Amino acid sequence: MDGNDTRQLLVEYKTRPVYMLHPGTKQWEMEYLADVIAYDFPSYESAQAHLSEWKEIWQDYLNEQSA
Repeated sequence: MDGNDTRQLLVEYKTRPVYMLHPGTKQWEMEYLADVIAYDFPSYESAQAHLSEWKEIWQDYLNEQSA
């Protein structure tokens, strides 16, 4: 592995349905649109550590919302 190797973690958020009228069939079609952020990490292990931390933070947030 050379010094330029990185691992990328993609975070998808704000996933929402969008409706589009298909020009050929004239039928409405639903697709999902999402925003994505890419984070670069120097190793797989560091990406996994950050992912675990974010999962914990998100779960704490959800628990607070339901309380």
